[in-house]
Amino acid sequence: MATGNVDKVIATSTFKPAILASARTFKIFDDRIEKWKDDELEDSMDLNAAQSARYVSMLAREYKFKRLDIARVGAKPFQLSINASFTSTPSNDPDLAGFYDAVGKVCSAMETAKPPITVTYGETDKVTKILFGIGLVAVLGSIVAIALAIITDVPKHKFMKGSIAFGALFLFGLQICWSYNPWKQKDVLTWAQLRTRLE
Repeated sequence: MATGNVDKVIATSTFKPAILASARTFKIFDDRIEKWKDDELEDSMDLNAAQSARYVSMLAREYKFKRLDIARVGAKPFQLSINASFTSTPSNDPDLAGFYDAVGKVCSAMETAKPPITVTYGETDKVTKILFGIGLVAVLGSIVAIALAIITDVPKHKFMKGSIAFGALFLFGLQICWSYNPWKQKDVLTWAQLRTRLE
């Protein structure tokens, strides 16, 4: 069993990152943040090793995906993440409340890091372009499908049913393209500003 360091813990937060996942506990010290799974130390990050950070909040059908990635020297990013129901709020989902609490406490801890770093709000450029492409395919595909139905004189009742489905696909694609426009500049926040954006 891992014991970790014995110096004083300043703050802790616990939540399950997904319904079937084990709970994670984040412990904040003067100089580092630790991530624990059950009684095992899963990850630890020196506050002053952080190089950059990114906060992502996505909606996909009936789910919310949120994460905070902190890039650091010599290791993969230190991450806090959660997959929650679309209807989840901090008031009705204790895990989502725990996630926001953990991110807020990490924000407070990171304000003391040297040198100070900012937080990019939004997905990476690569993922943004992929999602934009998916949205564009949905938009163009729905337009082509409806146009072909008109050209080939599809029966009216079939056309109406198809129009509803492809109309929904068109709106979905449009929403994805709008949300993940690769030419839109992403916000760059201080840790204090990120904390105020949390629900």
